Amino acid sequence: MKVKWLIHSIAMLDRDSSDKVTLTIVRHGQTDANIPPRWLQGHSNNPLNDLGKFQASLLGERLKDEKFDAIFCSDLLRTKQTCEAIACNHPNTPIYYCPGLRELNMGELQFQLVTDVEKAARAAGVSFQRYIVNNGGESSQDLSRRLIAWWEETHNQIFSPLDDSALLRNVLVVAHGGSMRALLMHLVHGIGFRIACQSDSRGQGGRGWRGRRGRGGGGEERWDLSNHANTGLTKVVIWRQRGNSASRRRVNGQIVLLNDTSHLAANDTPLSNPDAAPSSTDNAGHV
Repeated sequence: MKVKWLIHSIAMLDRDSSDKVTLTIVRHGQTDANIPPRWLQGHSNNPLNDLGKFQASLLGERLKDEKFDAIFCSDLLRTKQTCEAIACNHPNTPIYYCPGLRELNMGELQFQLVTDVEKAARAAGVSFQRYIVNNGGESSQDLSRRLIAWWEETHNQIFSPLDDSALLRNVLVVAHGGSMRALLMHLVHGIGFRIACQSDSRGQGGRGWRGRRGRGGGGEERWDLSNHANTGLTKVVIWRQRGNSASRRRVNGQIVLLNDTSHLAANDTPLSNPDAAPSSTDNAGHV
């Protein structure tokens, strides 16, 4: 199995660079909702706090030498502020603000404490996620459908089927924990992208991390696509398949970096804990 994976990886990396697109996906900086007592911010225009602004500035410094062809950003304030800290170093790069990249909609529960919603869900005899839906919010399936629709539309914009000069080669996405999870789950489990991160990688400085790795019952490696630290960075390399006009739009890809926070570790910046999500729900990034 490892030999097959190695052969596949070498073959993918050996493809013509003209067919390659790099997708850099980052989560917004910290907000007050991300620290105890945590509360549900959903579609609210909650701003970054002071630490979140500093995290965003460090991320901007890390990405200042990248040559982005386009930036796709959620239209909520916390992602816009994070995007601004990056885009200031890329004044000529177009920015597209996308409602499709928003966090899970919390409905009437927006601004409520996570612990209070957990208690109310238990009292109602339903799951945390079902309680959100019962109060006008989105389900995880709703979020997934929204992100898949965003990806299909953006995929067509990135991979021009007719004009190679319009192919975007280096794209930045600024999003939320929940929307990042939904997008990555679709890329890996829906399309079949591989996770090619090195084992036990922790980024420069020793505190950045690229995702938690475990093994399933059958011995297969499993990576955690759910948790994304504030300003955590994930990188996806995508190849367009050659061929006729119909196949030109087919892509394959690998996740080569997952939830890396080495830009924070190098500056001894505190990490908000992505594992502090409610234990009664699998919506681990939605706060």
